[in-house]
Amino acid sequence: MSLILKSPIIVLNDDDLGIDIKSEAKLLREYYQDSYQEDNYLLQMQKSNFLKQKSIIHNSDLEVNELNQIAKNKLNSQDYLKYSYIKAYRKRLIAKFTLSEQNNSNLEIIRQPIEYFLQNPSSNINDFKLSTTKRYFKELNEELVTSNLKKLLQGAYFALDKSITRRVKFIEVIVHHTIVYAFDNCDNSNAPEGIHQDGTPYIVSAFVVDKVNASGGVSYLYQGAQHEKFLELNLKPGQGIFQPDLNTQLWHSVSPIKAIDKSKTAYRSTIGLDILPKF
Repeated sequence: MSLILKSPIIVLNDDDLGIDIKSEAKLLREYYQDSYQEDNYLLQMQKSNFLKQKSIIHNSDLEVNELNQIAKNKLNSQDYLKYSYIKAYRKRLIAKFTLSEQNNSNLEIIRQPIEYFLQNPSSNINDFKLSTTKRYFKELNEELVTSNLKKLLQGAYFALDKSITRRVKFIEVIVHHTIVYAFDNCDNSNAPEGIHQDGTPYIVSAFVVDKVNASGGVSYLYQGAQHEKFLELNLKPGQGIFQPDLNTQLWHSVSPIKAIDKSKTAYRSTIGLDILPKF
């Protein structure tokens, strides 16, 4: 099966963009613990699914503290131990920017407020509740709007400019700073929904900033209605994938990460971009 794309798939590289990936990783490490927000929406969904599989609950809208109390009262000791292994393994910060090209060919980058994040529900082939949920996350610390981040935004803008024939007035970009941890008793993925689209016309699905004591995290691209895998990339820090997304025949996923040394912290830190051109 051949794939004809209106826009190309581009692997972005830190060297090409002038990004100092080591200094960016060093800076972000100072914020993972205290600034990044735990993805409690995902945690709530995981705990609900566990209790539903055990026929303990039928309502998916209970809060995490309510689920914990039910688990403590209703599960046997073996299942409660398994339940206790479910942890908030993904953390995130978000931000929104507009980029527009000025008369002197320079790009103007303006930060915009963002109230919540919502995926397009039609972008998911699985019954994944988070694709229809308004999610509220902490906004990116201002000191993390670095020259490296701006270079990544610029790289995405010019990748888009090369990919389409129409001239854009400006683009809106939602930035996702995300970190995924692998614990000693489980592997975790930044795409628990499996094969999916992010629900925006163009994306940078995962610009890897940092990968510590972790294997896996392999990016897969699929095509067509049968989701035939045609590309597999184990991105290194300083690499990301620019691609068309919503209303295309392209889908993607990423494999779980695993701790290499289970006695030490393992994680993969990425920056994702949801790109919406305005004509």
